Amino acid sequence: MPDAGGLEANKKLIEKIINDQRAILAAQVNPDVTKVPQMWALYTEVQKYYDAGLKVPDDVTPLFSDDNVGNLRRLPTPEERARSGGIGIYYHMDMNGGPFSYKWLNSNPLPKIWEQMNLALQYGATRIWIVNCR
Repeated sequence: MPDAGGLEANKKLIEKIINDQRAILAAQVNPDVTKVPQMWALYTEVQKYYDAGLKVPDDVTPLFSDDNVGNLRRLPTPEERARSGGIGIYYHMDMNGGPFSYKWLNSNPLPKIWEQMNLALQYGATRIWIVNCR
């Protein structure tokens, strides 16, 4: 069966890019690349590759994102919680871009933010939290 949309080919390309970037970090920052803090943001466009088995080095922190309106799309599995790089969350309190735009004070209530980020805490996604609020 053909690979719909080139998923496998794209996964391999992204893995090569990650390895190439780590080689640059090793050459320019620290030969022990595991000592260089690294994070990989899994926005909607790339999470499908991660979910399909994309290999991300254990010391790199995957940053799971919400669905752009404050609902976490994914929480870490027990195996992911054991990663040396941990797991992080990217959360939108504010969205300015197509196909919609909103300001957090009017559309993302504080109790919902607390609920979603408390889930992240309970599931061990605590290495880094980034909040989008302009």
